[in-house]
Amino acid sequence: MYEESGKLRDENKICNGKHKFSLVDGTCADQWRGEASGLLDAMLGKVADFFKAKFDEATAALSSLMEPLIMVIPGMLTGGLVVAMYVSIFKLGSVV
Repeated sequence: MYEESGKLRDENKICNGKHKFSLVDGTCADQWRGEASGLLDAMLGKVADFFKAKFDEATAALSSLMEPLIMVIPGMLTGGLVVAMYVSIFKLGSVV
């Protein structure tokens, strides 16, 4: 991290040294050209919106994959309890 800040200090502008940074991906680095035009806040706002949309898609996909497990696990626990209760009742009935 300290090496990255040293590179930035030597370059004077973020957009001049963007290819040297390993902490950002290409999508973010390409938007840094707004620094020269004075629109850095708008450009980084677009980057934030892009990554928010990407995160929302990943979250939706993960939750759709987890929904069946969320339904099956409590169902199996409830079914196991019911079976355990009925087995004990039938065993008592066969004793008498």
